Amino acid sequence: MLQKTRGIVLHHIKYSDSSVIVYIYTEISGRQVFLARGARRKKSHIKVNLFQSLYALELEIYYNPKRELQIIKEYKNIIPFVSIPYDIRKSTIAIFLGEVLYRTLLEEAGNKNLFEYLLNSIHYLDIIKEGVSNFHLLFLIQLTKYLGFYPNDNFSEQTPILDLKNGGYVPAVPNHMHYLNLKESRLFNKIQNTGFEEINSLKLNSASRTNLLAGILDFYKLHHSFYGEIRSFQIMKEVFHEE
Repeated sequence: MLQKTRGIVLHHIKYSDSSVIVYIYTEISGRQVFLARGARRKKSHIKVNLFQSLYALELEIYYNPKRELQIIKEYKNIIPFVSIPYDIRKSTIAIFLGEVLYRTLLEEAGNKNLFEYLLNSIHYLDIIKEGVSNFHLLFLIQLTKYLGFYPNDNFSEQTPILDLKNGGYVPAVPNHMHYLNLKESRLFNKIQNTGFEEINSLKLNSASRTNLLAGILDFYKLHHSFYGEIRSFQIMKEVFHEE
């Protein structure tokens, strides 16, 4: 049947000399896999550049729930980016978050609240001028609310250590390796209680940012059906090394 929906691109791969397969998180049907026929042809009307990570699209598709590959009839961009493709920091974040979302958003069911969070966050990343280097940390922590494993916000002087395995703050270092130290736990909690409009207030050096991101990815792996390694993590470290 013909279906209209909005979607956010997670990943695309070459399918043939002329076509690509695109993984898109859709508003109505969750994660879906699409075949874009002819997208790689030089004279194709399909704009393959719109299949880059985090591009938001309005789609008209031939949808069949029994079919593995859905077919795109028409599509157009709904957030014309003004900075993400042209800012190395933002484009790197987009690739990184696209890879994380590709590995975590596996449900073939719509989630309107989650979709709106993704759409609004992507738009915000495109328009912000300050606080860019911390955007992904805040995004991933807040995303856990929608994925169902948001950490308990019980940080205090009596419970200053974030136990990633149990998802909350504890009085002392746990007897396993999945935790953040005192400094990183405090920073995590500060980010946990910061809104996107306050992102510029977060003051982190490159080492703290890298350690926090590694901890967040560990947290995801512990509480979600997370598979594989995030290859763009190394690129993130290199791009934000001096910030």
